[in-house]
Amino acid sequence: MHQVVGLSGRYATALYELAVEEKQLTAIEKDILSLHQTFVESADLVDLFSNPTVPSEKISNILETLTKDSSDLFKNFITLILRKKRDQALPAIMVDALALIAQSRGEKKVYVASAQKLSAAQKKEIEAFVVKKHKDIKKVSFEEEVQPDLLAGLKVRVDSIEYDATVRGAFDSLRTTLKGN
Repeated sequence: MHQVVGLSGRYATALYELAVEEKQLTAIEKDILSLHQTFVESADLVDLFSNPTVPSEKISNILETLTKDSSDLFKNFITLILRKKRDQALPAIMVDALALIAQSRGEKKVYVASAQKLSAAQKKEIEAFVVKKHKDIKKVSFEEEVQPDLLAGLKVRVDSIEYDATVRGAFDSLRTTLKGN
């Protein structure tokens, strides 16, 4: 489970709970995803938000432009973030809020490392495996990484549990067994 802790967790939880209360969870998710995607696509924007010397007015103007089509609830939340001078935490708040929304739907992001890009059929098999092993998960989204040094097979990580079905993992296990440690 994604842990929402600290400052970003508190703000994300507040936004999530308010969105549920106001029956605006879908709209808030759309707003967060839109703004989050802008951050993902722009390293300059991330740098700007992490720079404490950038005037609050400039940050406020940028966020106002980026959220002009967002729901009133999300705009008000952004205003609160700015007023409390928490704009540097905004990227982490968005990640935490998206995780809370996904958790509420029984969705889980699974990290998969494989020697080659996964096919649609392989993804379905992995999803079935994860859902079978973790009863609280209803839907799986993937974060994939191709690692040719794995030789063949894949690693699947759900939270802190890793399932290693790679040739590299088998070699490492055999080496450890042969060493006696």
